[in-house]
Amino acid sequence: MTILPRLFRAGGLLAALALPMLIAAPLSHAGNFDIKDVDVEKGSTEVGTNNTFFSGYPINADPVRSSHEIAISRGMTDRWSAGIKANFDRPVGDDLKFSTVGTEHILSVKKFENGFGFALFGGLDVAIDRDATNTVTFGPLFKFGTEDTSFGLNTLFGHTFGRNSTDGIDFTYAWNIKQAVRKGFAIGIEGHGLITDIANAPGTDFQEHRIGPVLYFERELGRGGKSHAPMKLGVKAPAGGGAAAKDEGPDGPVFKAEVGILFGLTDGTQDRAFKIKGGISF
Repeated sequence: MTILPRLFRAGGLLAALALPMLIAAPLSHAGNFDIKDVDVEKGSTEVGTNNTFFSGYPINADPVRSSHEIAISRGMTDRWSAGIKANFDRPVGDDLKFSTVGTEHILSVKKFENGFGFALFGGLDVAIDRDATNTVTFGPLFKFGTEDTSFGLNTLFGHTFGRNSTDGIDFTYAWNIKQAVRKGFAIGIEGHGLITDIANAPGTDFQEHRIGPVLYFERELGRGGKSHAPMKLGVKAPAGGGAAAKDEGPDGPVFKAEVGILFGLTDGTQDRAFKIKGGISF
C-alpha cells in the first residue's frame, strides 16, 4: 500500500501514531463515518444528520449505495451525554430502508485539556429492517494535541445478537488528524475501519480500510441568553475559565459541518465514500 509512506510524510508524528490502526484494523462496513468527541457540556443539545454516499464496488465490497443517520444528543451532566438516533441504508438497486434505531452515551473521564482527553462510549442499535441486526457497542475515546492541531482516536468493540447476528467480537476504529486554518475552519485527514470477529479475523482481501481528506466548518448562527465556553473548531476551553471565557464564547446556536471523501484501500472496500455531516448545537 503506497499510501502508508505518504501518510508518514504528510502527517509526521501524529500520522505515525495512527499507522498501527491502519495495519491492524481491517473491515469497515458500509455506514456513516463519525469520530466521537471526548468532551461533554451540561445542557448542550446537538441535532444533526450524517450521510455517506458510496461508489465503486470491488469484488468483496458491501453493495450499499448510501447510508444515513439522524441523531439528537444532550449533555445530561458535565460528564455524561445521551443520544438517540435512526439509521437508513440504500442497497445498490433497491429503495431506501429504515435499518435500525439506537441510543448512545459518552462518559467523559478527562476533558480535553493539557494535551489529552479520554472518554468511554456505549451504544445499542436495534434492528428494524429484516436484513439488519442488533448491536451493542462499547469502548474508549481518546484525543491528543492542542486546540490548533489534534489527533482523535475512537477504538470500539461490538457484539451482534438476535436475527442476522454473527459470532465473536468486532473491533471498529476511527481516527482523524485536524489542523486549524482559521476560526471556524479546519482541514484534516480521517481513517475508518472494522475487524469482524477479532479472534478469527478475515484476510486482507475481505477487509476494509478507508482514508481521505475532510474539511470541518463551524459558524455561530445568532445570539442568545446562554453563555458557553470559547469555541475553536469544536474544542471548548476548560470550565471556570473566568471572565474571558464568557466574553469570547458563542451565545447562540452553532452550525457544524464536515465534508470529505474517503478512499478504499482493499478489495473489500468501496472505492469511494463521500461523507457529508451537518448539525446544530445549542
